[in-house]
This record gives sequence, structure tokens and C-alpha cells, in this order.
Amino acid sequence: MSSKIGQGIGGASPAASLSFAATGGTIVLDGNRKIHTILADGNFVVSGGSKSCQVIIVGAGGAGGGDRGGGGGAGGVLYNTSIEFGPGSFPVVIGQASPRSGGNSTLDVGSTTYTAYGGGGGRGQPGNHANGASGGGDNGNSGSNPGAPGNKITNTTDTIPSTNNELAQQGYPGGGGADSSPNYTGGGGGGAGGAGTDGQSNGPGGPGGAGLGPPTWGWLPTSIGSHSGYFAGGGGGGTYQNPNGGSGAAGGGNGGVGQPGNGGDAGANTGSGGGGGGNNSAGGAGGSGIVIISYTT
Repeated sequence: MSSKIGQGIGGASPAASLSFAATGGTIVLDGNRKIHTILADGNFVVSGGSKSCQVIIVGAGGAGGGDRGGGGGAGGVLYNTSIEFGPGSFPVVIGQASPRSGGNSTLDVGSTTYTAYGGGGGRGQPGNHANGASGGGDNGNSGSNPGAPGNKITNTTDTIPSTNNELAQQGYPGGGGADSSPNYTGGGGGGAGGAGTDGQSNGPGGPGGAGLGPPTWGWLPTSIGSHSGYFAGGGGGGTYQNPNGGSGAAGGGNGGVGQPGNGGDAGANTGSGGGGGGNNSAGGAGGSGIVIISYTT
């Protein structure tokens, strides 16, 4: 699906006859393809020519819940196969982690704002899980409830590849917690590629839901500079005493175990969720978002 927007803020009309020249973020050359990875607020600036580009926008992941907490939900992912950029400056905002739900990432192109929503925070004790692009996992001491469902954002110009063909879905639900002995485990946070897994009373915390990466986008390398090509996985659920917390996906934080057993932080600019905390322990922080703009040279 394509989106042809025209010029950026203060830009001149696109000139297809000119060689395309753009700056913004860290630029990696992979064969005949340039990939801009934008990790902080700024601008994608086109100084000449026009080009149809592939764009991935990832929101920030949610934090893991504390005290047998659920894993944080992943930030949402928007993928557009063809946004046409002409000369101008295109503002980018990168979603940031917070003590609860993650922040949104946005890209402004002409009069259109593309938004990838932040992930929901995992449930702690006390507290509630939060909904977001992907839902946070449930706590392991809260009555074995399901995780938050995850949002479905209506936007007919943005798509993510989806096994259930839901055009508007940015993420998936978090897993439910297990409020029973001996382990009292939190559920995994939802990911952009799949739901979080329920915690098990006789097993580990629930693993986080799958993220998205090169198998989804064939042009995306498995490593972009210092960053993996995988994004937006759910955080793992924490546990009271099982030897293993739930594993985080695509750079998401692992769940904590026992006391002290803080949940793991998600990797920076992964958009993945933080791990749930162990017994009386804090959950991990979600990962900030990212914007990737790619085109052939």
C-alpha cells in the first residue's frame, strides 16, 4: 500500500529528475539500499530529488509490573511500503519509556501524522495492567486474570503484516497471571508479532509475545549498526520462586525471580516491553521506540 504525500515542512515541490539526497539518523548502506535508523527526536531532511521509501515506526514498550508482575507490552509497529518524500524537513518523535506505558513514536509527512502507539505496562501488586498497542501481562497475585487486550488502531494508510489479516492491529494481548502456589507467576507482555503467554503455577513466568524483524521485512538486515533488526517483543513475566522468569522477546526484558529479583530492562530503541519483577521486586523499563526509513539508491 502506498502513500504519496508530496513535500515536507517548508519544502519545495519534489523534483524527480534530481538525485535523491537525505539526512537524518544513522545511515547504513546495505548493497544498493540506504537505511536511516532514527533513535531520537529530530528530522528526516530531503535536500534534493524525490523517492518512494519504506518506513517502519515503532512505539516505546511498556514497563514490567512489580512483585510477581506481568511483562510490559511492546510498542506498536506501523509499516508503510511506499511513502514518497520530496524536498523538505519531516519531523520525527521517538517514544520514550515511562514507569508505566510507553510513549508514542510519530513521523509527520505533509499533513499526515503516522503514529505507532506505546505498549501497555504490566500489572504489578498492587495495580492494574495497562492497555496499549500491545497489552501488558497480568500479575501472579491478582486472581489469575487475563492480560490487557492490546489496541487495534484504525488507519487505512498504514499496515503491518499480520497472520490474521487485521490491517489496523498494532499489537497483541498480554498473557494472564497464575495466582496459585507454589510459583505465583506473571504473564508475558504482548508483542507486535504475537500474544504474550500465560504464567504457569508450576512453571516459569509467561514469555513475552513475539516481535517483528527481517522475516517480515525481507530488505531489513539482521543487524543495523549496533542494533538488532528485531523489534517490539513483549517482556517476560516475573515469578515468586520458580528458577526461571519468563523470557522477553526481541530485546524485551526477562522476568525477575524471587527476592531480590528485579525484572530486566528492554534494550534501548527496541520498542520491547520490560520484564515483570520477582517477589517484592520492581519491574524492568520498556525500550524506547525507533523510526526506520529505507530506499534503494
